[in-house]
Amino acid sequence: MKIQPRDKRALLRAALGEIKSDLAIKNVQLVNVITGEIYPASVYVYDGFISHVEYKEPGREEQFAKEVVDGQGKYLIPGLIDAHEHIESSMMTPRNFAKAVIPKGTTTVITDPHEIGNVWGIEGVRYMHEASEGLPMRQLIDIPSCVPAVPGLEHAGAEFGPEAIEELAKLERVVGLAEVMDYLDVIHGGDRMMDIIRTAEDHGLYLQGHAPFVEGRMLSAYLCRGPNTCYESRTAEEAVEKMRSGMRVDAREADDILHNGHINDVVRAAIRYCMEPVAAIKSATLNSAGEAGLQNLGAIAPGYAADMLLVDDLRELTPSHVFYGGKLVALYHPPARIPGKGKGQPDEIL
Repeated sequence: MKIQPRDKRALLRAALGEIKSDLAIKNVQLVNVITGEIYPASVYVYDGFISHVEYKEPGREEQFAKEVVDGQGKYLIPGLIDAHEHIESSMMTPRNFAKAVIPKGTTTVITDPHEIGNVWGIEGVRYMHEASEGLPMRQLIDIPSCVPAVPGLEHAGAEFGPEAIEELAKLERVVGLAEVMDYLDVIHGGDRMMDIIRTAEDHGLYLQGHAPFVEGRMLSAYLCRGPNTCYESRTAEEAVEKMRSGMRVDAREADDILHNGHINDVVRAAIRYCMEPVAAIKSATLNSAGEAGLQNLGAIAPGYAADMLLVDDLRELTPSHVFYGGKLVALYHPPARIPGKGKGQPDEIL
């Protein structure tokens, strides 16, 4: 999927400075996840997309933008992307899930409605799609690939074959086929998974893997059929073998969204385990977008969606400002002691 501007000609004119951009964020340290650099810059936004990044001659933001935000020397990083989520497992609606994660810096989530699909079938997936419309974040859908997970071992009421994949692939924000967990059927070329995967490929969907403990020639066979990602690596050695075989390996989710954070907490953990901060941020932005085949997302560069965070510290990753499509959607109020009232309110959804 390519994230597209509504009016490319107008975006071109804003890039050239012929018309004013909607927003400029000045006085920031830009984290460029494409090159791995950090440098001072001003970032311009027009109609939800980055129109220009000025690092050679900053200082004329008011001339080229209708609104200017002073970044006060903070780091500007891309909005974080959750590459695999089961929103219904959080026991929250898509809207309430958005309220929980946007202040943590998550601006895109790819959800696999496997649980609700298991019980409610196609209508459950449709509900998750419809209920996530119009939110101040991007919620995309991966179609559950294995409903039930393995025939004969479980059954919660629904069953998806290639016909269900065909129907659900027509939904606007469907981007992939979720966690292909019946890996034995894939490896041995079973008709069920071969037909489901072929249907997904016919619609240009990316294939998300789910292959714990799969190694050696079985891993090679799994990859030869198409799924090339996996978030179910149980050991460091297993993850290394998968990466050496060309597989994208995802880190597991955060433990406590409301208190510890969401994807920002996963990035913090990666940094604690000695990953460089810019590389860790790239893994949760540009790499996640690439895994799902999402173009124009996950970096701060001309033509990319203007999903961005202002943070004081790259190791802590607590956003002070969250921008989605160039709009300020969440603001952090630092805790402050108020006589008789304890601490201030930390997060505000705008």
